[in-house]
Amino acid sequence: MNKKTAIVMIISFAAAMLLSSCFYRTRSSRRCYKNARGRTVCTTHHHTHRRR
Repeated sequence: MNKKTAIVMIISFAAAMLLSSCFYRTRSSRRCYKNARGRTVCTTHHHTHRRR
């Protein structure tokens, strides 16, 4: 296994873990995103119409 393949596998595995943990914990009531610092932030999403 070369270095590139290993890196791709690790990244995809980490992404899958993040997504599954977010979906498992929050279902559809929360949104998870990465902010400017690279931190994953999960916010509760209420079904209210916000004015922009």
